[in-house]
Amino acid sequence: MARFEVITGPERRRRWSAEQKRAIVAESLAPGAVVTEIARRAEICPGQIYRWRREIRVGHGFAQGADRPGRGWRWVSCDAGN
Repeated sequence: MARFEVITGPERRRRWSAEQKRAIVAESLAPGAVVTEIARRAEICPGQIYRWRREIRVGHGFAQGADRPGRGWRWVSCDAGN
């Protein structure tokens, strides 16, 4: 017998806090982590994790480097005057 879920009413987008996003991204960057498994546990698609990674690298002050073996994320502060 097949099992299915009935969703009543309008489906809404979930909102993730910055802390939740950082936790999921951090988990995905751990050695041996499989993004698909992490996404499944968080009930999101893997592409969302990759998007959050990109947003963190580009827009929120994190330095790139976690994609390369032996490197990790570093917090970088930027002064507006420099």
